[in-house]
Amino acid sequence: MIMFITLACLYDLLETDNEVFKTYAALCVSHIAQDRFDGSQVNLVLNVHGLMEKMIDLLDDEVTSISASTTIRHVIAGTDKQAQRALDLDILPRLVHFFDSTLLTSRKRRVIGWILSNVAAGTPSKIELLFGTEGISEILFKIANSDECIVRCVRYTFFNILF
Repeated sequence: MIMFITLACLYDLLETDNEVFKTYAALCVSHIAQDRFDGSQVNLVLNVHGLMEKMIDLLDDEVTSISASTTIRHVIAGTDKQAQRALDLDILPRLVHFFDSTLLTSRKRRVIGWILSNVAAGTPSKIELLFGTEGISEILFKIANSDECIVRCVRYTFFNILF
């Protein structure tokens, strides 16, 4: 209950115009979503009304985009049900837009690579959704032609699809 209230308060801070508060709130949500236990923390992030949608919106914010993308990565890495709830929010087209934005850095490309790899490790319907999303194939090819660490993400994506 306390964690739910904390996340609800963090959501309010994400709505503020104060960049410092917004930055730290996004970072806190990201750390909470890094569920090291039984999936309950990811469920809390998903259950706070509008929180995941807000994190997706923050991909367009230069300051908070890394925390937002990391939160998405943690949720997608959860259970199939958790990942599906996140995917139902049209995350993949937003990632394509984010990848093509001027906000992209090597670290953000790596997070996108891990997100795509985790989606590919899911059910056949998730793999179909992944490659049915316009721009995803292009992202994978662009990542494959970048630095070695990110290339591993693409390899994991294709490995997850094949096995």
